[in-house]
Amino acid sequence: MTWHPHVDVWILVTALSAGYAYALRRIGPRQVPAGLPVASRGQVTAFSFGVAAIWIAGDWPVHDLAEGSLYSVHMVQHMLITLVAPPLLLMGTPAWLARRLLRPAWVLRWVRRLSRPLVALLLFTAVVAVSHWRVAVELSVRSELFHFGAHAVL
Repeated sequence: MTWHPHVDVWILVTALSAGYAYALRRIGPRQVPAGLPVASRGQVTAFSFGVAAIWIAGDWPVHDLAEGSLYSVHMVQHMLITLVAPPLLLMGTPAWLARRLLRPAWVLRWVRRLSRPLVALLLFTAVVAVSHWRVAVELSVRSELFHFGAHAVL
């Protein structure tokens, strides 16, 4: 296998990293009292590891192995995307940034409702089940855009 970058993944990782850095440097100082850090070292580390998990799962060689030959690597890829990256990204998001991202108020209300444990478990299970139906899998193999979208939804 020869190395080739997956541009969509690099764009996503760059956008997440740049957006986080911008928020911490430009928006954060106006959101927290003077003298307090906009994010803890642990939050920055967690967010960075979350972005790294997305990058590792989506780029060479993991993505190519997952798509081309090894179903076990495909499952590791999905575990990184669904079970590793999201908690790390959430742990790395300071409360002031989460409130800002979840504006207006109705968005925050919906996120709170949908993130209750039982509701979240049912939604997660439904997304995983639907994304692995034969029609969805065949479409994701034929369409790179749909494939990227399916990974984004996961």
